[in-house]
Amino acid sequence: MKLFLIQNYIQTIYRLFTNPRDFFSQLPENPHYTGPLTFALVTHWIGTSIGYLWALVFGNHIYLTLHEWMNKSGFYEMNSEWWMQKGQAWIKAWMMSAGSVIIDPFTTLFKIVIASAVIFMGARVFITPDSTGKPQVDFPSALQIICYGMAPSLLLAIPFAGSFFSDLGSFIVTLIGVKTIYRAETSRALVITLFPQFIALFLILIFSFMIFFALAQFVALQSF
Repeated sequence: MKLFLIQNYIQTIYRLFTNPRDFFSQLPENPHYTGPLTFALVTHWIGTSIGYLWALVFGNHIYLTLHEWMNKSGFYEMNSEWWMQKGQAWIKAWMMSAGSVIIDPFTTLFKIVIASAVIFMGARVFITPDSTGKPQVDFPSALQIICYGMAPSLLLAIPFAGSFFSDLGSFIVTLIGVKTIYRAETSRALVITLFPQFIALFLILIFSFMIFFALAQFVALQSF
């Protein structure tokens, strides 16, 4: 059973990397949440964990090189208090990084739910089903797109540039998923895919305006 699950997972990754259009076209219309969510959470956690290990390896190498140089130069004796502070900061940074790996499934799940809801709203605005009700625009379909669109999260394992390639790959696969499942034109699929970014930008602008207005009111009150 475990071997079957691993083989199925590897096959899903392979299809999403090589022919995502074909993969999305064969997805069921009324899926269970378990499969897509499990796939996304496992994939993102694997990529994040390997990326963290790379950072740990390179970080330790830099630390040991610096440690050896400072030991030979007598830096410890001259700046012992400073070095202790730096060592404590290093340990705190390491613990925070390890903590991000531990809580990654929870933060990823939160992001998936929010992104799926926003994609669903975008699809409802820009996609018009025909007389037969096709394509079906609902939350489960948006969830599938977001979850399977996270397949490139494995690229987080690439040292240094993993985050860039992961984000770019996820965007491309998600765009293909939107275009395929919702049978959308490229322009509309692009707008729907970018809809979460549009919403985030809108909220940032609103928040910035509120802060500016509050500061203006505060300055006005201080002037009296």
